[in-house]
Amino acid sequence: ANLRTHYVDSLVLHSPFDAHDDTMQAWRAMEAVYDAGGARQLGISNQYDAEGFKRLFAEARVKPAVLQNRFYADSGYDTELRAFCTENGVVYQSFWTLTGNRDIVLGAEPGSKYSGKVAGDRAAAKAAVAAAAAAHGKTTAQVWFRWVQGLGIAPLSGTTDPAHMQQDLDIYDFVLTAAEAGAIAAAVFGDT
Repeated sequence: ANLRTHYVDSLVLHSPFDAHDDTMQAWRAMEAVYDAGGARQLGISNQYDAEGFKRLFAEARVKPAVLQNRFYADSGYDTELRAFCTENGVVYQSFWTLTGNRDIVLGAEPGSKYSGKVAGDRAAAKAAVAAAAAAHGKTTAQVWFRWVQGLGIAPLSGTTDPAHMQQDLDIYDFVLTAAEAGAIAAAVFGDT
């Protein structure tokens, strides 16, 4: 398809293949696009296996600049991946940032397909997010994005509505207090 541009800012492999060699073959093709000026950076999505990502990183000539994964706040599955990204200058982006935590942020029923994978004290997390939103005159989504950003994660908005996207990402005119961020973290991570 013709994107009507000479380059893309970020070329992201949607998902690693079952066989590492196949992933590297695709990565080498992406490196060729990068070398030709067709992409400013390369990344991968849906790479939940820390060892697999570390291997890709080690073997890649053009290092991944971004790793995009779903974000379930209380599952902890990505702790090692996030630490590796931080240590190696890779941006960790979250998608499904709201949808995967909809019961905390938007009031979906706990246990629904839109709630997190591991049941922490999600009611307490919802209350902490709502309290911070009220204190700052923000939406619960904005507070959630700000808290996620405070974890060192770059949250992605999933909306296609420009006004909604602007509202979701209008998170830089307030700062969560240590108590607010701590209350959310305590409930989400089970430190209550």
